[in-house]
Amino acid sequence: MSWNNSKSSNKQEVKSDASNKPMDMEKDVQEDMVNHPAHYKVGGIETLDFIRAKLNSDGYVGYCVGNVLKYLSRAGHKDKKKVQEDLKKAEFYLKEAILIGEKDEK
Repeated sequence: MSWNNSKSSNKQEVKSDASNKPMDMEKDVQEDMVNHPAHYKVGGIETLDFIRAKLNSDGYVGYCVGNVLKYLSRAGHKDKKKVQEDLKKAEFYLKEAILIGEKDEK
């Protein structure tokens, strides 16, 4: 069993001519960091799945709303290079909360 399940180790990087910094050439790597980060899958279960299993639907919606607030509040402040990633994470948790709410209404 490998402790590093990250797809990012397989990503291709290209050095830019101006700054000599790596540029990510795979869009799905960023999406992976938003929807299913590899570091949350260590131990055979994704952390979010474990949290969802342990909380009732109201608790899980509250968890999601708290994460929406966290990511919206820190966007542009924690890491100015990751504003879009923080906004996408907020969107992810908002969609989760909406989905659970819709299931509960049925």
